[in-house]
Amino acid sequence: MIEVFSIASGAVLGALSRFYITNFITAILPPFFPFGTLFVNLTGCFLIGFAFALFEETIVKPEYRLFLTTGFLGSYTTFSTFGLESMQMIRSGEYMEVIVNIIASNLIGLFFVFTGMFVARFLLHT
Repeated sequence: MIEVFSIASGAVLGALSRFYITNFITAILPPFFPFGTLFVNLTGCFLIGFAFALFEETIVKPEYRLFLTTGFLGSYTTFSTFGLESMQMIRSGEYMEVIVNIIASNLIGLFFVFTGMFVARFLLHT
């Protein structure tokens, strides 16, 4: 039960952080580019890399790991998880797998966004 509470409380804080940070960055920078989302994704990548290295070197209770990685960072940005998993594949010498992961996550991901939008519009107009 402590694991569920750790993940849930981290997720609430991560989602709120994403919302407020993105809105703050968007308000102070020019609107021609999604700087807020970029900032959140990049800081999330830094934080998950930092946490991963820290957890490799120190003993941290599982509920704290779950709070930070699955809860907070999972809600703050899933892009950080994508970055960590890709880096782990590189470290393991799984170069073909990381190329497929990057291509699939980005190009196929964009295609699925387009497809989801198309299907929703089709359903709304039939």
